[in-house]
Amino acid sequence: MKRIGLVLAFALCTTGCATGASFLSSVEEAPKWFTEKIPKAEDAGYPTTASTPPRPADVPALASWDVKLAELKATGEALMAAERAQAGLDGLNSQDFLTNSLHRADVDTFDEEEAAAADAAEAAKKSSLTIKQ
Repeated sequence: MKRIGLVLAFALCTTGCATGASFLSSVEEAPKWFTEKIPKAEDAGYPTTASTPPRPADVPALASWDVKLAELKATGEALMAAERAQAGLDGLNSQDFLTNSLHRADVDTFDEEEAAAADAAEAAKKSSLTIKQ
């Protein structure tokens, strides 16, 4: 295990040196105007976080988004509760809900006799089609 770690560390160092050498060679081949600007950029340094602009006035603060989200969730829950209360679905179990839904949808349900009659009619239709051929 130690050997694998040493081999990986050696490979990483070798890759880093090769990459750094190629960067230096590309800088040496850079145009004169670019190499003249390198010391000026190094002297200027990186900007500090104090120099970043403040949040614009028209952008709301992050905490206000959390408040808006909580308000929207509360409004949504209130609407869903009102809709359930209006439909009379509060406290229904699944079977009652299915029965009420089928009743509201005015769905015709077949009983066993109607299903048998429908199957017999379908079989008669198929047999009449085969006789005609």
